[in-house]
Amino acid sequence: MTTRHTAARPAGAALLMVLTLAVGCAGGGRIDAYNDFAVAAARNRLWGEAAVRWEQALDLDSGDERIWNNLGVAYEAEERFEDAIHAYTQATDLDPENSHFIRNLRRCERNRDRTASMGDTPDLPDEDELDDGSDLEDADLDDDLDYPRGSRDDL
Repeated sequence: MTTRHTAARPAGAALLMVLTLAVGCAGGGRIDAYNDFAVAAARNRLWGEAAVRWEQALDLDSGDERIWNNLGVAYEAEERFEDAIHAYTQATDLDPENSHFIRNLRRCERNRDRTASMGDTPDLPDEDELDDGSDLEDADLDDDLDYPRGSRDDL
């Protein structure tokens, strides 16, 4: 009887571990995994790959404003301005007070208008515009989020 009981413990522990991993992957853990992979792709300027991963994350949770923002960055980098504006609008609708999201939306609208009217080269975003999940208290920080390559005075 003791032998059966100790043999059941490892099997039970393994089952518990599998269930814990499955629950973590089914929700926020899986979204974070998609986001982390997409951020890494974007940092290597693989914007199409990043966009696909953020789209997959939104299939799991369309209410994640940072994923919408990041998807907007990827679309804007590919000069898909209407798609980017839609994504940034979703992000700002979900978090209307987030100055980074608002700034990205305004920059994208200017880029769309500038390229449409003058054929000008847009001020495309880079990986610094991504929301990597950092909690930033000061909207003026530029080390992780949402500033275009140009001057802040252009915003």
